[in-house]
Formats: sequence, C-alpha cells, structure tokens
Amino acid sequence: MNIADHSRQSRILKPDLSKRLKTVGIVFVLLGILAILLPAWATVAGELIVAWLLTFWGAVGLWFAWEMRPATESRYAAIVFGITLLLGLVFLLLPRFGIELPEENADGRR
Repeated sequence: MNIADHSRQSRILKPDLSKRLKTVGIVFVLLGILAILLPAWATVAGELIVAWLLTFWGAVGLWFAWEMRPATESRYAAIVFGITLLLGLVFLLLPRFGIELPEENADGRR
C-alpha cells in the first residue's frame, strides 16, 4: 500500500488550476458577449464548427469502415459515415443550408 504524502503537490497545483479555470471562464464570458452583440456572426461560426466536425467525423469514419472490411457491417458503416461526410461538405460549401433564415414578408422586410 502506498501512503506517500501528496498534500504538498496538491497545494502547488491548486492555485494554477484555479487560475486556468478563471481564464477559461473569462474567455467564455467574452465569447458569449460577442455572440450576443453579433448574432449573425455567431450563427455562422457555430454552423461552420458543426460542418467541420461532421466532415472530420465522416472522413475518419470512412477510414474506419475501410479498415473493418472483413466484417459484414462495414458496408453499413461506410454508408452512414459517407452520408455524414457529404452532410458536412454541404454545410461547408453552402452554409446557408445549415442556418434557418427568417422568412421575408410580401413587402420585402424580414
């Protein structure tokens, strides 16, 4: 049984961790304020993040399906990850499809 005293080490790490968490909190608050002030930019940024994640996930999934070729399920995985990749590419190339825009009235106003 190891009963070494790690209390000195934990005292050293706590202030550093606290400082990092405060920094992360401040960054998130600033990003939130920026998103409130510029909602259109925040919407596009969020859509692009999702598009890149779908594209990456689809590409890695297709590689995974290729590696598991001997399994019968590899075809299903390839289909699902292929659709995921295509969806990510559509959102990257045509970001308007990933954003719900308000409908225009008959007089041209939104």
